[in-house]
Amino acid sequence: MLQDYTILFMNDHISKLLNFFNEYIKNLLTHKIISEVNKKNINIDYNSKSKQGDVSSNFFLLIQKKILDINFDLKFDLETKLSKFDFIENAEISNSGFINIFFNKKYLIQGLNNILDQKNNYGVFNFGKNKKINIEYVSANPTGPIHIAHIRGAVFGDVLSSIFKKTGFNVIKEYYVNDAGSQIDILGNSLYTRYCQLLNIKADLSNNEYPGEYLIEIARELVSKDNDKWIKQPIEKRKKFFKEFAVNFLINNIKKDLSLININFDKFTFETDIIKNNLIDKLFTLLKEKNLLYEGKLSKPKGEDLQDWEPRNQLLFKSSSLFDNDDRAFKKANGDWTYFANDATYHYDKYLRKFDKLIN
Repeated sequence: MLQDYTILFMNDHISKLLNFFNEYIKNLLTHKIISEVNKKNINIDYNSKSKQGDVSSNFFLLIQKKILDINFDLKFDLETKLSKFDFIENAEISNSGFINIFFNKKYLIQGLNNILDQKNNYGVFNFGKNKKINIEYVSANPTGPIHIAHIRGAVFGDVLSSIFKKTGFNVIKEYYVNDAGSQIDILGNSLYTRYCQLLNIKADLSNNEYPGEYLIEIARELVSKDNDKWIKQPIEKRKKFFKEFAVNFLINNIKKDLSLININFDKFTFETDIIKNNLIDKLFTLLKEKNLLYEGKLSKPKGEDLQDWEPRNQLLFKSSSLFDNDDRAFKKANGDWTYFANDATYHYDKYLRKFDKLIN
């Protein structure tokens, strides 16, 4: 793997050193001076505060342990060869065995000028050969505004997407919207309570409803748009409307917030659309054929004080046979699909879209 990247990044001094170390090992093996070395253990440290040069390496320590020819002066030979690199000012092997390398300042400045000259074209090459990559990130539930923890993932995901694009991959940046289930039911109910309060209709938030003041802002927009239209509407129609209005409002605000730091998505996939397409039935059949679903009972969730909890028979997914600690509920006791099942279906949907790589 190191050699593959060395070919691509030959203007990078770190990769030039890695390439040299690999060739050096090959030469010593040819002349039977050392025994076999695991090249994956070669480390070039350019980041830690403990390094003594611009970069340091454990290369000497690795090779020293593999010496077969006791007459070979590894320290002298290595320092001599490293001194011939025009971008190295000095290379010395410390008493602890680490190679400390100091770069020639002229070449560092030359490298910086090269970056500045190329501007946005720096680092562009077709390593990815237009392979399709889907990167799903942020995907915060639309039950409130995004916060700083979401932004951390947003920045990381967007930078990763940019790197893949620059290196020749076809990237789809995707946001998955969990707009179904009990959390969204609670969101709609919470918005309706705020809506009633603004119309001076007595209504109190229940213990499980969202108390956030952002819902007052959404309710205010709804009142200015529809006044008291929704007070006398049929309950099911009203509930559906309030859920959809809240989700759309919050998703639009999330998009605006992300655009402030220049983060935009190619695709928003909604859980409700996944459900409407009945893809979960196909996933159910697939998992059943692979013997990954069974009827059973889960243990009581650890660390939760659930006085009314009792074991119940339900459809379970054998995730413990796929590196998980426990099996997961795939269908609730009342026959509804679980949050986990719908999310699994979404990932199955991405798989069916035939990307070369999926990143979450």
